[in-house]
This record gives sequence, C-alpha cells and structure tokens, in this order.
Amino acid sequence: MNTNSVIFVDLDSVLHRDRHPGELTIATAGIEELLEHRPDLFGWSHHLADAIEGHRCDLIVHSSWRAYMPDTDPRAVLPSCIRHRFAGTTRRNVAREDSILMAARAMALDDDAFLVVDDEPDQFEMLRHRLVVCDPAAGLTTPGAIQEITYWLKRPVTGSIR
Repeated sequence: MNTNSVIFVDLDSVLHRDRHPGELTIATAGIEELLEHRPDLFGWSHHLADAIEGHRCDLIVHSSWRAYMPDTDPRAVLPSCIRHRFAGTTRRNVAREDSILMAARAMALDDDAFLVVDDEPDQFEMLRHRLVVCDPAAGLTTPGAIQEITYWLKRPVTGSIR
C-alpha cells in the first residue's frame, strides 16, 4: 500500500488555458518551441502547488503531453513550483482512464489515495467519483476546483482498488 496521496493531472485546460485556434500545440511544435511561444503555459500551476503544500502528495501526468515529454527528464518541462512533486506519467498510447487505473493498480494505491483532475469528464466512466472537473477556459481557477482538492487531501484514506 502506498501511503502518499496521488493526483493524476491533465495539463491543457487544467494548469494553463487551452490553446487558441492557430496557436502551436505540443503535437505540432514540440516542448521547447511551445514553451518559448506560450509564456502562459502552466500559469495556473501555482494554485495546485499551494493546495498540496504541506501534504504528502505526488503528481502524475495523464495528459496527452505524456507522449511528448522527454524520457530523460520529463519533470524538466514542468514549472518549479510543482516539479518536485512529479512522480511520473501514466502509460502512453492508452486511454486516459485506463492509463490511470493501470498506474493506480501498479502502485497499489488505496481507492481513496488518488484523485483525477481533468477538463474532459466524458473521458471517464469508472473514475467519475474521483474526478475534479475544470472548466477548459478556467482550469484550476474554476470555482470549487481547488476547494475539492483541498477537501480531498484532508480526508482519511481507506479502501483498496486491488
């Protein structure tokens, strides 16, 4: 059993606004060029950093970015305020929900030990009860999103998904 809490986090529309039409994407530009041309990337990440401060909580990326993060040091693309919390990415080329379930089982996470933060609730069926939904235009500034995360971090952890 893993005693840390884990937040599986999407990046686009959660830690920063989604792109505007015509803007570069992670798929078309690559990380370095995207970071250079999108200074607003990860602009909402400090909200997450503040919420998890003082808690034993790791972050695992389940975003489409996982396919483009460098294998050598994927945490290097994340902002410094959350970089030290980065524990990895879910499996590439697997649907988001399936990749999260696979990772949770592989890590032997108790059922209450993880949360999912995403802007696309239609991508989740089995994990809806673990989902904090962000408005794509507001990300973590969505009313109630940080409060849900904070509330969850303060709950006792019980149960198992094994």
